[in-house]
Amino acid sequence: MVLSDGAAAGAAYSTGSLAPAQAWEPVEYPEVAEVEAEMVVEHALGGRNQPIIVICDASKGAAVQCVVKPPQSINAAVPRTLYLLEAVASLLATRLGLRTPAPCAVRIPSELTALPSAARLRGADNQTIFGSRYVDGMLPVPTGAVAKGLREAAAGILAFDLFIHNIDRRAGNPDPNLRTLGEDGGFVVFDHDLAFTFTQLIIGAPDPVTDPLLMVKQDHIFWGRFGTKLPKNEEMRDRIAALTDAELDSLPSKIPQSWQDRAALARIVDVLKKRRSAISQWFPKLSP
Repeated sequence: MVLSDGAAAGAAYSTGSLAPAQAWEPVEYPEVAEVEAEMVVEHALGGRNQPIIVICDASKGAAVQCVVKPPQSINAAVPRTLYLLEAVASLLATRLGLRTPAPCAVRIPSELTALPSAARLRGADNQTIFGSRYVDGMLPVPTGAVAKGLREAAAGILAFDLFIHNIDRRAGNPDPNLRTLGEDGGFVVFDHDLAFTFTQLIIGAPDPVTDPLLMVKQDHIFWGRFGTKLPKNEEMRDRIAALTDAELDSLPSKIPQSWQDRAALARIVDVLKKRRSAISQWFPKLSP
């Protein structure tokens, strides 16, 4: 497995660490690598969407393994909108120093879906779907209190999820889209198709700019697991506050053309800019 700083194209992993803020340097948004699936190697990795591992670009001499969701598992009239939600969240996670698998735009050729082994990919024929580089060695997150050395990182993930309105990393979720990796047991975040819930306009919903998302916070997998000495959670706060308008405005240009949804992207960028500026009104307090 190759680790990168998130800026190198083709890296197996976009990495970042929740080091002290004064030692942390922002990385650029990673490239959403464009690849083509050529073979299905594994089905049903687990989780709500039962993802599939495909080998891509082997014929080009640069084979990579990507994880994709079969079309049947995506409950949306416009799947491309979910792909752009996944992509934007992945880009932001990397920019904010979280570990997340490198994003890919995976083209599914009709020659592949004609094969029995790729039956679950039917419906995506000749389309480009969201994928991420497969990362070997990830393990489930241990239950109970978060280890002392990882509490700041856990608090950062909680804050990140509230920033992007991600409702799916719940304690009650059988697969909360979170793993550990490496000797330090550091966290890996993925699967953000239920983020940016404010793109669905709901009459009477709170203002997404200032909403503290108290129910989301209290349902989060890390809520109540920080032990008696709570982390300060200053690092992620500083990183979100440091995001510039130019960085957020550039997000649409990083999304593959086939996933572009101007209205959704404009809404995401507008809310994120305002939410960053209003951080004092929603940023989570970790005490009950």
